[in-house]
Amino acid sequence: MKPSTKAAFLSALVFPGIGHLFLKRFKTGAAIIIATIGLIGVLMYAAMSVLNKIYSRLEKDILSLDYNQIINIVTQAMEGNIIFIFNTAIWLITLLWIGSIIDSYRIGRMNVVSNPC
Repeated sequence: MKPSTKAAFLSALVFPGIGHLFLKRFKTGAAIIIATIGLIGVLMYAAMSVLNKIYSRLEKDILSLDYNQIINIVTQAMEGNIIFIFNTAIWLITLLWIGSIIDSYRIGRMNVVSNPC
């Protein structure tokens, strides 16, 4: 398998930035990995804040809840900036992942062309 293909598969299937590490582009790979982990942390923080809102509402009314009330509580907890944070983080992770795949393939192809065996 060509290094460009292997690097693209590593970035696609393992984690964004791993293909760069395989191609010995350590700074770029580390930057992509750190950015992705940071964005995952933002997602986790937003999810925990939503779960805390849901838990605090459910804790008060646990005995008198039906399915529709639970749906309303979850919908109310997801209002405001939380939806924007979720959507932005997911889009950024997706763009970072796709960009990592394309860039690692591109760098791998440049290395093969500049260093033919």
